[in-house]
Amino acid sequence: MAFAPKTVTDYAGTEAGLPLAIRNLEAEVDEVAGTARWVKGDESTTASLENEKWPFASPARQNVELYNTAISKSNKPLVDRYLAAGGPIVAPEETLDSPVCVASGMGDKDLVARMLRPARSRPNLKPVEVKLPPSVLSQCLWNAARSGKVGLLELWLNKDANPKVQPPKTRDWTLGLSLLANGIMSGNPEMVSKLLDLELDVHAPVMEGEPLLNFGIGAGWCSCDGNRGRVGESWG
Repeated sequence: MAFAPKTVTDYAGTEAGLPLAIRNLEAEVDEVAGTARWVKGDESTTASLENEKWPFASPARQNVELYNTAISKSNKPLVDRYLAAGGPIVAPEETLDSPVCVASGMGDKDLVARMLRPARSRPNLKPVEVKLPPSVLSQCLWNAARSGKVGLLELWLNKDANPKVQPPKTRDWTLGLSLLANGIMSGNPEMVSKLLDLELDVHAPVMEGEPLLNFGIGAGWCSCDGNRGRVGESWG
C-alpha cells in the first residue's frame, strides 16, 4: 500500500496565519473591552484600579505581580500610585520576583532609590530605613549587573549586598547565573571591569559545567576587548 507523504508546519505566535479580517475583529473586540488596560497597562489602568478599590499596599501575590508588571512595562502612573501607597517592594515568597529587584533589572536607579527611600510610619516619627533580606539584596545585585548600569551595581554594593554569594541552582540557567556571568551578559565592558575588580570567582561554572571564560567568549556576549585578557589572567 502506498502512502502519500504529509507534513505539519508549526508556527509561533497568536496571529500567524490568521486572515486579516479576524485580526481586525480581535483588535476591535479588545478595544471595546479595554483589554490593554489589564494586559499591557495604559493610561486608564490606574483609574480603573482606583475605582475597584485595589489594595496597592497589600503584600498579596496578585498585587505584587501587578506591581512587577507595571515596572517592567514602564507604566509610570501606576508605579507612582504604588509608591504613593507604600506598595510592597519585597515579594512574599521566593518563587516570585521582588518589585525592587525588577526595577533593578530594568536598570532604573532612580526608581530603585525611590523604593528604598525611608518611610515614616507616622508624621511625627523619624523615617524608618528599609531593610532587605540577604536573598533579595543578592537578586537585586545580580539583576543590576545584567542591566549593565554600574551606578546601580554600586548602589547595591553600598547596601551591603554580598558579591561573593552564588545563585541557587535552577533548571533555568538564565536565573542561575553568577554575578560575573550576569555582568558579561550585559555586554558592558565597564560593568565587567568593575566586577573583576571585586575579585570574583572566574572558575565558577555557568551552565552544565561550562567554564565562565568559554561562556563569555563563546556566546559572544563578552565583546569586552581588554576585559577578555583580564578574565584570562584571573583564570590562570
